[in-house]
Amino acid sequence: MCFVSNWFYTAMITKFFFKRLSLPAQAKFMKKRGISLGSRWKNGRYIYMYMFRNIFAEILFVDDNTENDPESVTVISGIDEFNKRLEDEIRPPKS
Repeated sequence: MCFVSNWFYTAMITKFFFKRLSLPAQAKFMKKRGISLGSRWKNGRYIYMYMFRNIFAEILFVDDNTENDPESVTVISGIDEFNKRLEDEIRPPKS
C-alpha cells in the first residue's frame, strides 16, 4: 500500500512541475528523458508523441523537424486519456 501511495505522489509532483516548465523546456525534457512513441499526420502536420512515466505529450515542431523549436506542447494525463484521444481521432464522426 505504501509503494502505491509513494508512486502516486511522485507522479503528481512530476506532472505539477512539468506543466510549469517553459514550452522549449518541456519539449527538451520529453526528447531527452521521455520515450518517443512515434508520430502521426494531422491536418498536414506531423505530431510527435512522447511519454515520461504517466505523462504523455504531443509536440508540434517548426517545419515538422524535431531539431527545430517547438510550436506547441499538449500535455495528456494518463494512458486512458491518451488512448481515448487517439481513438476519437480515428473513428469517423457519428451521423
